[in-house]
Amino acid sequence: MAGFGRQKDEALALTGGRGVDLVFDPVGGDRTLDTMRSLALGGRWLVIGFVGGEVPQVPLNRVLLRNIDVVGAYYGGYLSARPAARPEIRRRLMQLLEAGDLRPLAGTVFDLEQAAEALRALAGRRAVGKVVLRVR
Repeated sequence: MAGFGRQKDEALALTGGRGVDLVFDPVGGDRTLDTMRSLALGGRWLVIGFVGGEVPQVPLNRVLLRNIDVVGAYYGGYLSARPAARPEIRRRLMQLLEAGDLRPLAGTVFDLEQAAEALRALAGRRAVGKVVLRVR
């Protein structure tokens, strides 16, 4: 998780200081303020998890002053409450993938013999994106 401040600075530089419209945040933890600072006025912060370990306390004054939306998106809970939504969600995700609008980040690919190292990367929070274990 180290280095998000640099990513926040890069996001601001790439947008001419405006900030980004959407942050998809699986990290939480001590990156909360940098996440909020990277958002444009009226931006949206999509919270999907807390792999940073700690559930952050959100300073609501910053939400108010930046006019940002903070949206919790717990997929498992949503599907538990609305199981009939699964086919439509899958159809829409496939559309986004096929159109190239959604580009999942695949992290390091490990051979099966490197499974222990893959687990160490996850445990040490060095994994970026999905960790893939190649079986064949």
